Amino acid sequence: MNNKNNVTSTRIAGFFIGLIALLGSTHLIANETDQLSNKFIQRAVLTTEVTDREPVDNLNATAIDENTAKVYFFTEVTDLSGQSITHRWSLDGKVQAEVSLNIGSNRWRTYSSKNLVPILKGTWLVEAVDEQNRVIASTTFTY
Repeated sequence: MNNKNNVTSTRIAGFFIGLIALLGSTHLIANETDQLSNKFIQRAVLTTEVTDREPVDNLNATAIDENTAKVYFFTEVTDLSGQSITHRWSLDGKVQAEVSLNIGSNRWRTYSSKNLVPILKGTWLVEAVDEQNRVIASTTFTY
């Protein structure tokens, strides 16, 4: 009976050690994304329009009205001249579009857009990723 308790205790301890390791690695990934975002992204804005290379409003982390036909993901990037970033648009966890954007100087404003139609309702995640496929900015919205 004592041996059985030891096995159970060992399994429980192993579970918690694994859980702590997983949570710690998730925290490290989040920290890496935050650091990359702070280093390369000056602004990342979900907007209904871009005029003169500037977003006209900020829709980040909101519910988008179904009368909105199009949204833009605007990013102002620094220190990535000569490289490219990709805007990845995902609906309910499934990638819908990836848009590659070349960065032309040390300070570069760029954007991609998504047409919204009723069959595309759900939770959206838009990510800016660098050439190493690391997320450097992201936002979510519900449509």
